[in-house]
Amino acid sequence: GDLRYKDISGPAGTPDGKIDDHDRAYSGSYQPKVTYGINGGVSYMNFDLSFGAYGTAGGKIYNGKKQSTGFDFRDNIETKVANSRWTPNNPSTEIPRATLSQLPNSTYFLEKADFLRINNLTVGYTIAENMLSRYRISKLRIYATAQNLATIIGYSGFSPEIAGSDPLNAGIEINSYPSTRTFAFGINLTF
Repeated sequence: GDLRYKDISGPAGTPDGKIDDHDRAYSGSYQPKVTYGINGGVSYMNFDLSFGAYGTAGGKIYNGKKQSTGFDFRDNIETKVANSRWTPNNPSTEIPRATLSQLPNSTYFLEKADFLRINNLTVGYTIAENMLSRYRISKLRIYATAQNLATIIGYSGFSPEIAGSDPLNAGIEINSYPSTRTFAFGINLTF
């Protein structure tokens, strides 16, 4: 039920019979290879739609939350871990057994940080001017907008988009919260 570590520290990457700091290997960067975005808008008759989306590809993130709280008996754990981790009755699983300490660093906790976020979506309707002229209103637009509407990811943590203030923890998600989703409704009124 424990993680297994590859012995690569001998000559030419061959095993030397012990696992130590010399067995560390480069496994990727938190810096994405590609950052992209798209914005647009369309209108038809009195309806309008605008959107904005962005994302990254090619980076990796270390799921420190999964490492520090996923397997310790003393913490609240996710249902997937509680029901699927290694036990003598469940030996055919990829999720390690529960322990009383934090699991050592491993590529097991390293995940792809690719994502696409629909950051803004606005739908509006403008009431025809001839319907408003008797009220001395030149324009009335009703709209609904959503921010952080959806994020498409394969990452198992909260968000692969993390902004750590400590450069030593860059690319590690450990104490972050997911981004909030906001819905708003409004009226633009012009006299």
